[in-house]
Amino acid sequence: TARDKKLPLLRDPDSSYYLRQEKDGLLLGPYEKNCRAHWLDASDPMPDDFSFQLYNDDLERLEWYIEDACARVPILGTAGITRVVNGPIPYTPDGLPLIGPMPGVPNAFEACVFTFGIVQAGGAGKLLAEIIIEGEADSDSWAVDPRRFTDHVDTAYTAAKAIETYSHEYAMHFPQIQWPAGRKAKSSPLYDRLAAAGAEFGSYGGWERADWFPTNEVGRRSADSYDRPPWFDAVGNGCHL
Repeated sequence: TARDKKLPLLRDPDSSYYLRQEKDGLLLGPYEKNCRAHWLDASDPMPDDFSFQLYNDDLERLEWYIEDACARVPILGTAGITRVVNGPIPYTPDGLPLIGPMPGVPNAFEACVFTFGIVQAGGAGKLLAEIIIEGEADSDSWAVDPRRFTDHVDTAYTAAKAIETYSHEYAMHFPQIQWPAGRKAKSSPLYDRLAAAGAEFGSYGGWERADWFPTNEVGRRSADSYDRPPWFDAVGNGCHL
């Protein structure tokens, strides 16, 4: 039926996909939990001439998401499939782009790994121009600085974190939660002793750092919350607050 208005964009964070109008059809974009990584070792390098090529269709891997979307929007199940786009998308370990000086290469700058495409273009261009012309940005840009990744970020770590970040794209990003992939990349000689003493660790620059210690009187709050952080009660109890 002809419509004079566009359909609204639908995002389903529980099922991890978006659905929006694409001309006279619907475009379904899932962030699947069973995603795959490619070109991880020397035996399977990325082709030098790779540019916008696509992989073969792989709808079986997306069957659950397709069925869920059809149940949510029944007309989708009657429309048929016009085109399948199955291609690679770049991800950094934390899902943020690389914008700034290229590590180890003088007078070279990066602006890449934009997982959300053109929507980030204006801010990225402004930031990169400031860095190139003025030598620094007018605001804190460490979150996207290429130098934020140090020597612990190898291919295995990058693949594990990128897959985890992609599959959690629509997850609730609670402020205190730390996802498990890539943990224990670096640990000090005291790690085992601290762990035996019950330490709760966080990961910082790849290092496992003891954040706090639960006590017998006070346990650990859940990190899956916007409530007080997990350490709040234990630290308050230790400080007699």
